[in-house]
Amino acid sequence: MSPVSLFTHSTVARAVRAVGTMAALLVAALLAPSTAAAQSPVSPGTLSVSLGLDSAPEAGIWFTATNHTRIGLIGTLDRRTREVEVPGGVSESESWMRYSGGPAVKWYLAGNNQRVAPFWYVAGTAGVDDPPTDARTTSFTADLGFGADWFIVPQMSLGGTTGLSMVRDRTKTGDMTVTESSLRTLTVGIRMHVYF
Repeated sequence: MSPVSLFTHSTVARAVRAVGTMAALLVAALLAPSTAAAQSPVSPGTLSVSLGLDSAPEAGIWFTATNHTRIGLIGTLDRRTREVEVPGGVSESESWMRYSGGPAVKWYLAGNNQRVAPFWYVAGTAGVDDPPTDARTTSFTADLGFGADWFIVPQMSLGGTTGLSMVRDRTKTGDMTVTESSLRTLTVGIRMHVYF
């Protein structure tokens, strides 16, 4: 009888990515310069747009409320396609949109006017995945994590987050509804911000 592996290739890959991101964020936070010459131009009242650079097609708009707080509205819009078999053994392609959105907050440990600015991150989103010939799934997600924004140039930053994600899925097929909850660890996100 062969032993059962507790770790799949995707689990190991996720863990390696998350550890690498956490190490990079820690190094960035420890090496962050504190001189006035290294400060970013971000001040209360500044707006920014963000774009997810990892696997999630995420975009958002953010408002800098204070030197320590940035509030955002984030969302995803993803076109999905798959092949389905119809009567007669013929395969047809079907496509649909999967979308989600919700608020997010960054709280900067030493203010957000540093060249490298570490922060705590919290977000909550609701989303819908509704294939035309399958069950409809509504998802609610709560994220809690740590991250850092690095200002490459004064009007642009590159940021990363890592942390925990609590997901509650509600899937409805006809008259039957199934609800599942899961805790995802070692989540990773990368965003680019443009400030104006």
